[in-house]
Amino acid sequence: MTQLAAPAQISQLSEGTLGWNVCGEAQCWSILQAFGHPTGLVQLTQLALSLGALGNGETSQYVLVALLAHYGVPSHAANLPLAQAIPQALARRHRLIVVVSSDPLGNPTPGGAVRHWLGPYGDSGGIYPTLNTLGQPPGLLRPYPQGLLQACDRQICVEVDAVAPADQPPAPPPPPVPSGAVCEILS
Repeated sequence: MTQLAAPAQISQLSEGTLGWNVCGEAQCWSILQAFGHPTGLVQLTQLALSLGALGNGETSQYVLVALLAHYGVPSHAANLPLAQAIPQALARRHRLIVVVSSDPLGNPTPGGAVRHWLGPYGDSGGIYPTLNTLGQPPGLLRPYPQGLLQACDRQICVEVDAVAPADQPPAPPPPPVPSGAVCEILS
């Protein structure tokens, strides 16, 4: 039961002309915010197009890796089941973007014809807290049952290979003072 800091929320529809087709770019925008890189979704979309995104909703995992690398955020593409990818990334405190099948509105749908990028940021015993940049309404953090996302799993993901500042593990508590220790007051 691991959870990272809540991601920055964004509606992919805020991009404008290509809004219906930039779910991966919107997920990258959220990750870049976690690493302190202020940028706009329009600029990211233009960069993605220059890196090979088709502009029709078929942004590949390799374009997303290149987008993140452009800002100095290391990541890698993988083809793993969500049941494996999410817990492994969270155990490393890494952010992750995954592809699921969805309906045209971005709602995870088993057997759906649309490929949609989501940003799970936790595993809470049966629920994946997730950023959905589309959905209804778009751009919200949503709790999806693990069974639902696993039924929609396309086994395509991008894992960030660094820990965002907000996701650093808490500092260990100071060691206990041994019993019987005497404190000296300095005057």
